[in-house]
Amino acid sequence: MAVVTALGSFTLAGATATTKPPPPPAMGSMTLVYQSPWVGASGDFSVRLHVERPTGPADPEVAVTIYPAVATRSEFAVTLSDKITTAPAIAPQTFPLSSLVADGGGTGDVTVALHLVDRLSLGRADGVFPVRVDLRDRPGGRMLQRVTTHLVYLPIVPTGAKLGMALVLPAHANAGLPPSGGRQLQGADDLAALSSGLDALRTTPVALAPTPETLATLAASSDDKAAATLKALQQRSGSVTVLAGTYVPTSLPALLAGGLTTDATTQVVRGSDTIADTLHVRPDAHTWMAQGALDDASIALLGQRGYDRVVTRDTDLKPVTSQKLTVTQPFQLSGGARQVPAVVADPGLSGYFDNAVPPALAANHLLADLAVVYLDRPGTDSRGVVAMAPPTWRTDRQFLDTVVAGLGQNPIAEAISLDGLFTGVSQAKADSGRPLQRLVAPPVPGGLADMVPALRTGRTRLDALGSVLGPGTADHGNLDERLLLAESTDLRTNRQRQAYLDAVLSGIDTQRQDIRMPGGRSITLTARAADIPVTFQNRTGLPARVVVKVQSDKLDFPRGNTQTLDLTRQNTTQRFSVVSRTSGAFPLRITLESPDGNLVIGQARLTVRSAAASGIGLVVSLGAAAFLAVWWGRHALKGRRARRLVPA
Repeated sequence: MAVVTALGSFTLAGATATTKPPPPPAMGSMTLVYQSPWVGASGDFSVRLHVERPTGPADPEVAVTIYPAVATRSEFAVTLSDKITTAPAIAPQTFPLSSLVADGGGTGDVTVALHLVDRLSLGRADGVFPVRVDLRDRPGGRMLQRVTTHLVYLPIVPTGAKLGMALVLPAHANAGLPPSGGRQLQGADDLAALSSGLDALRTTPVALAPTPETLATLAASSDDKAAATLKALQQRSGSVTVLAGTYVPTSLPALLAGGLTTDATTQVVRGSDTIADTLHVRPDAHTWMAQGALDDASIALLGQRGYDRVVTRDTDLKPVTSQKLTVTQPFQLSGGARQVPAVVADPGLSGYFDNAVPPALAANHLLADLAVVYLDRPGTDSRGVVAMAPPTWRTDRQFLDTVVAGLGQNPIAEAISLDGLFTGVSQAKADSGRPLQRLVAPPVPGGLADMVPALRTGRTRLDALGSVLGPGTADHGNLDERLLLAESTDLRTNRQRQAYLDAVLSGIDTQRQDIRMPGGRSITLTARAADIPVTFQNRTGLPARVVVKVQSDKLDFPRGNTQTLDLTRQNTTQRFSVVSRTSGAFPLRITLESPDGNLVIGQARLTVRSAAASGIGLVVSLGAAAFLAVWWGRHALKGRRARRLVPA
């Protein structure tokens, strides 16, 4: 009995008469445009291809070959690279291209429908069957182009719980604020494609994972495309789940381990606030989108901010050696003493978001992989997985349309929300029957951890500048953002991180130098106690609070040698009461510091000349005079007596 027969014929939609098509490549090409997401017993498996006929006299043909169903997900992954070693399940079905086109040439869409005669065609069991579609020469059979896809075969349509898929799309671009210079929007076209792609998901649950720094750059841009993109994201944010994350992708464990608790907290808080300010919606208050590995300290920090469940990457967790099947339920993420419910962004599903693969083919690979995961344990309780696009993926409308259509009437898979995955799917169990617990992976040496000491120095100096000029000033905020960007794991080298840190330190020095010390000059004291005037210049354009310290080995300061000054004008003069211990010339050292004492703003040295005698000097002088007077008197008496003893 024939297993597969062709229904009807291929149809070719050629170019219109008014448009001259571009010359086809010499070898020809073939791209998958559509295929049946699944097939039941005695169903039709349709494949639509876009074919560009090769040049020359060759008469090509299309050959369709179906192979036995894959047994495991790892075997399915091998077929994606066209490494199929088994014999065909059915003989290849071939169709001459020339017999399907009236004029025997041209380019366009070709559709073939394969009719499964009965359930014995592919067996009685559900399965995912690899399918090769080849464009090849006739009669030599030289292959010109190959497309490897899959046939999801369900002879008996299941009626139990479906496998849920939670879709997560990032909104990410390279840093818009360079180490020096103004903000520049990166990847505007990619972000615009995201806003367009979200339109394809209006009836599909989806989670948006925006990078807050990217949103801040969009909001600050004067580009019309950026404004339109941000408006589209704002309009869709109210109907999707918006996930919170750090201001830039970073390692919270590395920051906390290095004593940068303020930075770690700032990354979390500023990230959430930026999303709220730009999208006009607060992100999910419970679900955290982890940009890297977490540990006990970072889980505790997130818990303090209210985040009690996590979406993480499988590469940030220790592998479970005994786990043979894909984890399709939430589990307990353990950083040590603390645990939190978590789900993993499935790395296999994330791999299908690949702009190098034709979008319809990549989408059908994803749908077939979902079928493989479902068939691992068909008919069990509710299960779910997370399909998260990588940050570098450029949103493709055809890919999303194909995925949505494939899930629309799918009997074994459906789109669900992240909240539904956490609340509607029971916790995963280990082989022992206890709740499955996964441990965080050990930290990777190098990278951001090597920069922590330098980052800590930069944070200390920047906070000190904030205590002088106020943390809410524009210049301080600009430097603070660059310091956060220096902590980004998007930066591949420490040299890139150092460039941001150098810009921060340079900006601090520029602000510091705008507060000027008095020039070196001499001050003459005509009395033992006097007031010394010291003038400071503030050219920052902002009120500044500073601490002045004066020191001298020859002066006493009856009112103290430290004063806090508010430099609200361009020139501010402050008087210091001094008492000279001696006369002469000696230095007076002046130091200007931040109120927290962590930043020296400037230093100056004045020369003090004292012409007034001090109390001790006066006593010494009077004593010397008295001594001389007594000595002179005694010397005079002795002289008189001596003269009387000499004969006349």
